[in-house]
Amino acid sequence: MNTFLATAKTWAAFVGAILTALVGTLTPDDAGYRVLTIVLAVVTAVAVYGVPNRTEE
Repeated sequence: MNTFLATAKTWAAFVGAILTALVGTLTPDDAGYRVLTIVLAVVTAVAVYGVPNRTEE
């Protein structure tokens, strides 16, 4: 099995967490950016939920 496919759920969580953290810390303290941070966190959760668990075969 392709290593990337076997670890896709981990990559989705990692990329989403990094993007959420960057937006949350590197943007001005503005209500619009707070909403963007919340949206990124929700999208990350949905992406991780949507990627099926894979087992090594």
